[in-house]
Amino acid sequence: MQIETVLADTNYSSGASYDYLESQNIAAYIPPHGRYEPEREGFIYDASSDCYVCSQGVKLTFKGIVKKADRQTLLKRYSSKTTDCSDCPLKEKCCKRYNYKQLVHSTDKAYELIHTQQGKKMRRIRAATVEPVWGTLLNFRRLRKVYTKGNDLANKQVLMAAAAYNLKKLLQFKTLKYAINTLKNIALDIKSAILNDILTFIELICLFVCFGEEKYSKYKI
Repeated sequence: MQIETVLADTNYSSGASYDYLESQNIAAYIPPHGRYEPEREGFIYDASSDCYVCSQGVKLTFKGIVKKADRQTLLKRYSSKTTDCSDCPLKEKCCKRYNYKQLVHSTDKAYELIHTQQGKKMRRIRAATVEPVWGTLLNFRRLRKVYTKGNDLANKQVLMAAAAYNLKKLLQFKTLKYAINTLKNIALDIKSAILNDILTFIELICLFVCFGEEKYSKYKI
């Protein structure tokens, strides 16, 4: 099976995920974290030198990749030199309690892709395909809480809920709908045939009443 496109939620957003999917020629439509900032006010990113330049012309060079304890996403760290910011008129507002300016930039690469026309379409497809499943399982299959002990029993509960959901979807397949519609058409045909026989019988009764037995016998079945 050749996979060309992957849709996932924000929890799968990480530089490592994007790098792997890109190496496999797979388009990844994964929204970046909510704290992702595509632009930094007062700073311009120079892609050729991989650095940021502030409004005063000071460069914040790349210092390495860091990872916060509460996040899986890797961050690229940029900072200026202490001497570059020591006499800056914006130091107090820009650097705050530090003697240098530091920026961290997520290695997430999906921001531009997810905001394209195709990316927006993919997000709508995922929302219409995946989210209703979770909503049904949580609200109608009692998966807001696991009522068992241990991973094995919890796994069984999830599998049973998923099986019930899939059976419900199975009943809505086109093949079954086609069979049901066929049965309905057959029932309508039978109903129509019976109705025609009743109308014919009424017509013959009317002929008998109006023209007598002689003409009625010509139409008698």
